[in-house]
Amino acid sequence: MTIGGIFTFASQQVIHENFFTTRVDSKISNKDSLYATYLADVTPYSSPDGLNAVLITSKTNRQIATLEETHIFSPTLVNSARIGYSRTAAINNESLTAINSLAKDL
Repeated sequence: MTIGGIFTFASQQVIHENFFTTRVDSKISNKDSLYATYLADVTPYSSPDGLNAVLITSKTNRQIATLEETHIFSPTLVNSARIGYSRTAAINNESLTAINSLAKDL
């Protein structure tokens, strides 16, 4: 005799998007210009596990920056130099707290 079952539940996922982007343009001279951009994105996220017993959390921290300098040597010769930075750090699936008190009992 085989006994089986299917367990499903609808969970609530809480996601907060905290981000901003900024850009600065500067015309240094008639032949030189500079621009910089920066993006920061911090995203905390939490949801119950598959059995609705433990609340699990994740956090992503992302940063992106670019810097570009353009110099005009002549009407037919232009140089652009760019540098960029990208960093993503994530902490995934950390057990935050027990939803069901039995999940605390080892």
